Amino acid sequence: MKKTYMQHQFRIRNRRGFTLVELLIVITIIVILMTAGTLGVKNLLAGKGTAAALSNAEAIFAEARATAVGKATRTRVLIDIHSPADRDTYLRKMFVAYEEVDPITNRPNGQWSQASRGYTLPDGVFFSRQYSNAGNTGNLQSQTINFVNLSGSSPANNRQYLIYEFNAQGMSQTPGATFLIGSGSRQQNQEPRVLGKSLDFGGFTIWTNGETSNLQSPTQMRLPATVTTFWFPNPLCFDLMKKIHPRKTLGFTLMETVIAIGVLAVMLTAFMGVFAPAAKNIRRAINVQDADRLASGLEKELATFRVGDVRSGAANTAFNKAYSWIENSHSNTGVILCYQYRGNPSALRADGSMEPYLPTNGKAGKDFVVQSMYRLRSDTLVATDLKARVGRIFFVKLTQLVMNPTNGLILGTPGRITNPAAMPNSTPLTGSGADAYNDATIPFVAEFFDIPTTDSTFLSVGGKFNPANYPIPLFSRNMAVRR
Repeated sequence: MKKTYMQHQFRIRNRRGFTLVELLIVITIIVILMTAGTLGVKNLLAGKGTAAALSNAEAIFAEARATAVGKATRTRVLIDIHSPADRDTYLRKMFVAYEEVDPITNRPNGQWSQASRGYTLPDGVFFSRQYSNAGNTGNLQSQTINFVNLSGSSPANNRQYLIYEFNAQGMSQTPGATFLIGSGSRQQNQEPRVLGKSLDFGGFTIWTNGETSNLQSPTQMRLPATVTTFWFPNPLCFDLMKKIHPRKTLGFTLMETVIAIGVLAVMLTAFMGVFAPAAKNIRRAINVQDADRLASGLEKELATFRVGDVRSGAANTAFNKAYSWIENSHSNTGVILCYQYRGNPSALRADGSMEPYLPTNGKAGKDFVVQSMYRLRSDTLVATDLKARVGRIFFVKLTQLVMNPTNGLILGTPGRITNPAAMPNSTPLTGSGADAYNDATIPFVAEFFDIPTTDSTFLSVGGKFNPANYPIPLFSRNMAVRR
């Protein structure tokens, strides 16, 4: 039967698609969601970049202190302030330098050498000249330095640097000095400007003994009381919305509403699918950065002999202590616990560590400092320290690396130290354990594990904690101890 004109008109209207107004609304929603998501991920990256950079900066200061003690000479942590035109180095490049010692007079000769390649802060993270200080002496000292021993990746001579200095005993020459970094941006040849709130800043204090402790709040960092920023979405979105005029006689149909909700659900699902794994990878990368701080702390502890430390052999040396720790770290009682706690700088123990600060209303940097500690599980002071614990607890297993004629250094037997053969025409050492070890160094691999609980009863000797139940380490580092 031939269709009438009215039937034909009805079918055309029934197949009506989306109107321009409806499409513009959906596009506007998509643009707003994508803009908000992009800015959120950008802020996440900036904050995590600051935290990662702070861990690496603390490692640079630990390197300066260790170099000063090891070489028995002054060291400096240098921060490049030469020219804002240098985008890759200005307020971003930092490294350790040490003063050369005359081999004849055994006295410093005033010439400086670079100790390592150093570290460059991530993009968008800058050292704060305005808020960092030299403690009681005020502003940090700056100096133009020429080096006598530059590595291939070093900056050129005749550059200006800010200075944090340590003496030959590893003591800070600017006790109470602060080191602050923050997120920001800058145009070419201009000083960086702050982005976001003051909470995007991080820093630490350098104490007289060269140790560092984190600053926990803007007040401790002496930042301004209020730092305000404003975020504006893409103005194009609002321009489009101003041009949209709702229908005066007809609202959205049920079908249009369902379709719009469906499109929005698809966009949110896609957004979470793309950015959730990225955020997870960012957090994982931060854990890798924090690993450097844990490894550096273990290295310092193995180079320190404390009163009451378990040792191998008769000598009271850090080497004898490290030998025993490597040999017994796979046992249930010899496992090494790593943690941080609030220490009272006014109450020192016989082993050089601080008594825990138990009140909850103290101020960091004044009443207590956050102290990193490495102790055997069998140490009775562990339970006392954990009463003022800060953050998570880790444990470490150490395994010797032995020399193989074919493959070089390979993993040795856990819980055993193999004594290398004595050099030809040399007299083998006598005694037992570390005293009879024929080499000057013990290379080893340190495996760090995360403990999912902080219950001191669980961790105590006789508790339910069993290191054998943790087969996969969080990370590992190849290290060595020297006599």
